[in-house]
Amino acid sequence: MSYPVTLQLGGRDCAVLGGGPLAVEKARGLIKAGARVTVITAEPSPTMTALQAEPGLEILGRDYTPGDLAGRFLAIDATGDEEVNRLSFAEAEEQGVLINVVDRPERCHFHAPALVRRGPLSVAISTGGESPFLAGALRARLERVVGEEWGPFTAMVGGVRRRLRACGVSPADQSRHYMLMLGGGIDERGARMAQPVMKIPARRVPIALDRLVSQYREERQAGEPFAAWVERSDREAVRARLDDLALSDVPRAEEIVDWDQDAAFTGETGEGECAV
Repeated sequence: MSYPVTLQLGGRDCAVLGGGPLAVEKARGLIKAGARVTVITAEPSPTMTALQAEPGLEILGRDYTPGDLAGRFLAIDATGDEEVNRLSFAEAEEQGVLINVVDRPERCHFHAPALVRRGPLSVAISTGGESPFLAGALRARLERVVGEEWGPFTAMVGGVRRRLRACGVSPADQSRHYMLMLGGGIDERGARMAQPVMKIPARRVPIALDRLVSQYREERQAGEPFAAWVERSDREAVRARLDDLALSDVPRAEEIVDWDQDAAFTGETGEGECAV
């Protein structure tokens, strides 16, 4: 059994063996993760050669030789050469380097999952090396379900979390509830504040988003953006669709902690205040 993790590769030395399409794909993924990438191949494809324009990528114009993985954090062997596969895996084992030998599960310390990326959100699908094709097919299906709207939504929730932490709100209290707000944005008419709709527990936020996106897809006019749909929608109808997700234990005034304030709690939040 494997243990799924995500690796922080920023600034780490990684190697890609091979110069074909698979090697290009792997090199691009490592560059996107912020790694310093050395490609080892005597015959780089034109696409691989063009990648040299990317910061942090270097091509050694020769074939792999034992010793090339010394000091690396991670390596990917995409040569498709059995002898190179054998030698690179043996060196990685000796040097303590994480290695993935493409299409050789028995010579892999890790398996690269198929990814659906939406801004800071990543959804990974892995078959443990059994069927990359199946993982890719599932990714294609998820890409239709997890739309682009999840990227800015994830970033927004992350911003809320950082502000709560800055206010000294405990992790337990951070997850109690979020205020669902809709309708804000900036266009040719200027900036508009989003309007509060209802409070919902954090664990129900993905369900609420899924319902709203589904309703938007059903009711939107041709070319209508989400914010415009929200603006013309009946707020009570939106609320009714989400009513079963609302908090059942709305906190009382005496349960509210208004950080660094002696004044009695009110339902309005002034500029710079932190409340939970």
